[in-house]
Amino acid sequence: MMPVKIKLDKDFDINQQNEPHILLLFNIKYQQGESVTDFYNQYRDQVIAGMKKQGDIIAWKDNSILPDGEELSPLLENLILANVLRHIDVRLPRLLRTQYKIGRSQSLMDYKEEIFVRVPVFLNEIEMGLHGDLKTDRSLSTR
Repeated sequence: MMPVKIKLDKDFDINQQNEPHILLLFNIKYQQGESVTDFYNQYRDQVIAGMKKQGDIIAWKDNSILPDGEELSPLLENLILANVLRHIDVRLPRLLRTQYKIGRSQSLMDYKEEIFVRVPVFLNEIEMGLHGDLKTDRSLSTR
């Protein structure tokens, strides 16, 4: 799969545009008002484009040859969604922990569609101060 066309920021090297590269994820920026679904799909597609294929050499693992191509695991799908939400607003993961029960039986991906619909509402509620100290602290860690 070819990497998706990404939004360029000032630090992006135009010559790398067609190369799948994990660090290109940092160049994908969410624009206020953008469709959350579109942003998620763009980010996820870039992750998929960078996945290793059968026969690829993994240098940091003693040049081992990958017997099978990589696939998206449930953990990786959840990590992609969590990263997308954090890219939209660093306060979202902390808020979502109070809104959804995530654990062994329920994952973030189980709530994906509902979260995508509610992101604009959540952001508005954060800005209005309806969720305690989230309004004033944009530098929150997601710990």
